Amino acid sequence: MDSNWIVQFLHPYLALLQNDLKFPPRKTSHLIKDILDLPSTNEQIEEIDEFGRCKSSLETEENVSKLKKKKARTTFSGKQVFELEKQFETKKYLSSSDRSELAHRLDVTETQVKIWFQNRRTKWKKVESEKEKPADITEEQLVKPQ
Repeated sequence: MDSNWIVQFLHPYLALLQNDLKFPPRKTSHLIKDILDLPSTNEQIEEIDEFGRCKSSLETEENVSKLKKKKARTTFSGKQVFELEKQFETKKYLSSSDRSELAHRLDVTETQVKIWFQNRRTKWKKVESEKEKPADITEEQLVKPQ
């Protein structure tokens, strides 16, 4: 009975050992073409991009239709910009509830309001940093009077 238990216990490991003997050891290189076992003929390698994808399969109509289309840039109306700027003057950062309320009032998405505020803060910081820079010194200021 003890030997039967040992055989049952070791059976999966014996199967692995037998498989190792049947198949050659795997390559240790980490190149994509080796990992994917890509063919090594020059004609076929030219059809594979640098990520190991087959170029012809990437360009099929089915794949092209699945690609996500870039969303068109949002154009805010004058009234919307005025309200956004007015809100920006009072608060540089909006809470989620303020953002939700403003988006609802302006009939835009919360994401559009969030992105507008991110972009506006970037512009504001750039203007502020330019104000703090000392004025460029001209050549006339460098020449000392005699």
